[in-house]
Amino acid sequence: MKNFFAVQPSNHNGRRLMLWIIGLLLMSSQVFAQGTTIKGKVIDEDGQPLIGASIVVKGTTNGAVTDVSGNYTLNVTEKDAILVYSYIGYTTQAVPVTNQTTIDVTMKEDKAGIQEVVVTALGIKKEKIDLGYAVQTISPKTLTRVTDPNLINDLNGKLAGVYITNGGAGVGSTSRIVIRGENSFSGSNQPLFVVDGVPINNETYFNDAVENSSSEGTWAEVDWGNGAAEINPYDIGDVTVLKGSTAAALYGSRAANGAVVITTKKGTAKKGLMGVSFHSSTTLDTPLKLPRLQNEYGAGINAYPLSGSPTTYSFVNGGTSSENNIPNWGLKFDPSLNVLQFDSPVAGTNLQAGDLVALGLNGKTATPTPWIGHADHFKKFLQTGVTTQNSLAFSGATNKGSYRFSFGQLYNKGILPGTDLKRYTIALRGEHKFGDKLTSNVYINFINSNSANRPNIGYGSESVMYTFFGVYGMPINIDINSLKKEWQSGRDQQNQFRYWKNHDNPYVTLHDNVNSFNKNRVLGNASLKYDFDPHWNLMVRTGSDFYVDSREGHRAIHIKIRS
Repeated sequence: MKNFFAVQPSNHNGRRLMLWIIGLLLMSSQVFAQGTTIKGKVIDEDGQPLIGASIVVKGTTNGAVTDVSGNYTLNVTEKDAILVYSYIGYTTQAVPVTNQTTIDVTMKEDKAGIQEVVVTALGIKKEKIDLGYAVQTISPKTLTRVTDPNLINDLNGKLAGVYITNGGAGVGSTSRIVIRGENSFSGSNQPLFVVDGVPINNETYFNDAVENSSSEGTWAEVDWGNGAAEINPYDIGDVTVLKGSTAAALYGSRAANGAVVITTKKGTAKKGLMGVSFHSSTTLDTPLKLPRLQNEYGAGINAYPLSGSPTTYSFVNGGTSSENNIPNWGLKFDPSLNVLQFDSPVAGTNLQAGDLVALGLNGKTATPTPWIGHADHFKKFLQTGVTTQNSLAFSGATNKGSYRFSFGQLYNKGILPGTDLKRYTIALRGEHKFGDKLTSNVYINFINSNSANRPNIGYGSESVMYTFFGVYGMPINIDINSLKKEWQSGRDQQNQFRYWKNHDNPYVTLHDNVNSFNKNRVLGNASLKYDFDPHWNLMVRTGSDFYVDSREGHRAIHIKIRS
């Protein structure tokens, strides 16, 4: 048995068999290393060659591209190779090589990629690929991922070539939008806003209450907010931005700077069922960064002159030259040093040095207090802002149409004490089909915006930012807690309690010099559309943007309206 399984060296037939097997293996390895040449042609569904189509062996960098006739040649060395065919605008295909040497492929159009539908002028829907101008669309999911009380701010960073500048008066302030840069030295340079095919007002109207009055001064401006900010972002189906002069021609000269086309949501629940959606968000507002202030020197001038006698700060009545607060060039802070200040107490009474009227009547003087710094007075003045947004919607659909009803609510407590903003929206959209050809569509949106006080902006003592950081900025020695007294003792609404006659008490500015408003607005449109055939239809549409804006400015007497 052992001899039967042994290979004898003298056995010539066995030696030949071994050599033949080794030679066969070498030939197979050589053929596998050389690979197989694959040839073929790539065409579209109309039979036209696709130039530059990519063919790659899956999992490798080995590939080729088609020539002007759609032909390609590719050497494949991998076993069980799969060829991946791709072309822009077409669906990628994967084809196993198996034993083939010629592979022709017909590419199919990627319908999802090229047939994006956008809304253009008058609510007309077109495929994006058919437009001759630049457009960009934002989905509602993108728009409401993190909502802002101002719709325009929700567009920030989501559109190419669109520049948005947030307002500086906090929540509810005007945001500016510009498409592809400034186009004019005059005018707003802002685009036209269109809701369901009907243009709406996005302007901001500032107050002009007392203009250049020599006896009363000029009230500081108030930012009441822009019109588009009032639209509930949860009621929006999509936003399309039309760019370029060709797009502007769709709406005339009003859209010379482009157009922002808003389409509201329709009822999309399953037939016979009601859909309910609820959204709620709460954000807390704090300053991102505050100015760094020195905390070594207080109010006064020339406390340490290079020559001559020093000028020592001491509160008298808030009006003498030694009380000038323009520079913080007074004495260096020292807790052991006592200086007469506006909030220094009067012994045996509840009065302070700033109670000028009462002290004048009683003839009493105050006791100096330690000279210390309060570089954090502005930080202490601010409060944490809170913004809450809620939206509740009901929707449904039948064979004859659809409906959607929504209610929105916004509440904001600003970071400046005493400022706020409230907004309530009610929207209804309904669609009804009268047979196969006639369709009606109605949209109505009621908006109420109101505030007990909107902050002043710009130059002047009515702006608290000017009070703290203007040319006549608040000196570092002022304790902000002392100013919460607002009015001199026994002189409520008559004489302010303050450190300098050229500065209003900031708490008086925000609590007594208020700018309130109440605005009721109705946006709406209605349309009838008759379809003659799948390609031709006739539409009749009407729309309105009507609002009543009531504003009031309350000013206490003895107010320094502008410095």
